Amino acid sequence: MLSAAALMCGAVMFAQMNTSTVDQTGNGNGSNVTQTGFMNNSVVNQTGDDNDSDVTQDGSFNGSAVNQTGNDNDSDVFQDGNANGSLVNQMGDDNTSDVYQEGNNNTSGVAQVGNDNESYVSQIGTLNNSSVFQSGNRNYSEVDQVGLGNFSDVKQFGDDNTSDVEQTGDFNISGVLQIGNENDSEVYQNGNGNASTVGQTGFQHYSYVNQDGNGNMSTVSQSGNNHSSIVNQIGNGNTSTVTQSN
Repeated sequence: MLSAAALMCGAVMFAQMNTSTVDQTGNGNGSNVTQTGFMNNSVVNQTGDDNDSDVTQDGSFNGSAVNQTGNDNDSDVFQDGNANGSLVNQMGDDNTSDVYQEGNNNTSGVAQVGNDNESYVSQIGTLNNSSVFQSGNRNYSEVDQVGLGNFSDVKQFGDDNTSDVEQTGDFNISGVLQIGNENDSEVYQNGNGNASTVGQTGFQHYSYVNQDGNGNMSTVSQSGNNHSSIVNQIGNGNTSTVTQSN
């Protein structure tokens, strides 16, 4: 009898080692936190009106922090696995961020300043890292990474910029920098050790990069207005450099 009681007590203590902190200031804000496992930590801070945050963590040693300032912002974070980390900061109105991480030791950081920004991050695997920063109005970024040790960095400054990054494999690297308005960038990498860099400065540029294989490298630089670039590399060890300006 004593042994059974001790076991039940230990189970209760185990379940209580998750930590959740919610701080909301304003009207009509809503926060839902669900944590299953061991030593998970969630922090939600919301200031303004009608903000909504949903955090679900299943596993061990996962950490999530959501900070929303403004009105009508929405954040959904789901982490399944161990030692995953997510940080979401949104300032302004009507921003939306969805983060989904499955596996171990994945890291995601999203910071949106302005109105109507949207960011979707999905990472499946181990040691993947995604960083997104958007400043301005109505920017859109989507990042999907599957595998081991992939890295994506997206920075958008201006209005109506769009970025889509998809990486499948191991140790792929993608960097996207957009400064200006109405720029569009698409990066697709499938394989191992591929690297892509896209830099767009100005207005209404379009860049498409597709790399399928191993050890491929692409660099795209666009400045001025209304440039278009398409890069397709299939195989191993290919290198491409595109420079457009006016």
